[in-house]
Amino acid sequence: MTLPRTLSNPWVRQRAVRLRELLLPRVRSVRFWALVLLGLLLAGALWIAVTGWFARGELNRVRDAAVAARAAAARGDLPAATAAADRLRVHAARAHALTSGPAWAPAAALPWAGAPLRTVRGLAAAADELGAVTADLPTLSGLATTTGGAVDLHGVGDAAAAVHRAAATVARLRSTVDGLPHHTWLSTVDTARGEAAGALGEAGHALDGADRWASVAPELLGAGGPRRYFIGFLNEAQARGVGGIPGAFAVVEADHGVVRFRDFAPDGALWNVPTGLDLGPEYDARYRETRSTDYLINSTTSPHFPYAARIWAAMWQRAHGERIDGAVAVDPTALSYLLAVTGPATAPGGERVDAGNVVALTQSTIYARYADPSPQGQAARKDYLLGLARAVEARILGGGLDPARLRPLAEAARRAATERRLVAWSADERVQHLLEGTPVAGEVEQTARPYSGVVVVNAGANKLDYYLDRTVTLRLREPYTEGDLLVLRQPLVRPLQFTSSSQECG
Repeated sequence: MTLPRTLSNPWVRQRAVRLRELLLPRVRSVRFWALVLLGLLLAGALWIAVTGWFARGELNRVRDAAVAARAAAARGDLPAATAAADRLRVHAARAHALTSGPAWAPAAALPWAGAPLRTVRGLAAAADELGAVTADLPTLSGLATTTGGAVDLHGVGDAAAAVHRAAATVARLRSTVDGLPHHTWLSTVDTARGEAAGALGEAGHALDGADRWASVAPELLGAGGPRRYFIGFLNEAQARGVGGIPGAFAVVEADHGVVRFRDFAPDGALWNVPTGLDLGPEYDARYRETRSTDYLINSTTSPHFPYAARIWAAMWQRAHGERIDGAVAVDPTALSYLLAVTGPATAPGGERVDAGNVVALTQSTIYARYADPSPQGQAARKDYLLGLARAVEARILGGGLDPARLRPLAEAARRAATERRLVAWSADERVQHLLEGTPVAGEVEQTARPYSGVVVVNAGANKLDYYLDRTVTLRLREPYTEGDLLVLRQPLVRPLQFTSSSQECG
């Protein structure tokens, strides 16, 4: 074999050898660094895979802790809720740390491949920040602390500030999570992002409502001076639009955090008090003959509770010269829900009154026990009922504002409000605006949607409505969805049975 002519030249061959000597170290250097880079990429991928696996576990524990905290808060177990919140913070911080290493940032910046990594990093950071929000849970419990029998308004203010911060943080986190990649090549990450967005949305909705109420709580509790609230105890044995006649009432006063019941009285105390209140021509056309603005027992004839509340406020103002800042109507069934939480009360004479007998006692048994129709007999019956109202009030409020009781009491009140057994009105436009559109407002809504309800007004004074059942059957002429229906459920002693059909019929 002969060499090419060119390479057989000694000078050329010398130059080729020299070039090889110069290039070979560089080739080896490039190969070395290429191998180093490949090793780093493999190590980074392995690091992301391992830390991602651990981060996934931590985020799952964050979710479990959040569920546990929510369940504990729902049953009023504040220590368990706080412990769950502590676990949430620990696991969220770990998840954030695991996804904050040097390998994650450049990998997450990749246009397509890094999309799920960006989502995981964003979820971990959001969880970590949410964990910081839960640190305010002990502060929120300050809402329930008392000083010398008074609500600690400083604690209320601190709690309100914490709620406001939490609401703002959750709203921002929801926006951040919404901005993370939705559709990546890893479906499990997309599912986790959707679940996180939904959970933040629910938390944000609850916190927004709490934020609005916390902002007015000090004023409602008399931070700026005495606030008076009219409490009407409804008797459904004689039906009215709101639910029953206000057979007795009390005035509650809140002054710098001290809340006390005063002025328990029967309906006769406001028997004939001309208020001169003008509720509009439509109200007059329908209810003028009942003289509802002058007689307390007829004040609840309209099913729209704000009318009754304004009448009560005007009556008290006219009779006693004191402003009423709000009104609440409550029926015996609502009291039974509250007594189920607090335990039984002791009525005059030592009689036990509990969740199981308070409804029948106040709307049926009492009339058989005090059957004497004379003024003295009726006065004795009303005195007994007033004593019973005082005993129930002492039982509900006598336990103080123990955090362990607050949540179940709030849940009992929510159930009563949903059934229109506990309704409220405020003379403060800002507070009333918060009530409007919620079940506790006791409103008859103005809406273009189908709206149905049973309103019974019994003027016979026979006290037979305890035994009355009501049933509504809705037959729709066109296929409305369930969300299009609004049903006005009048408060009743016995459950109101609704049946509906979407068939084409009249």
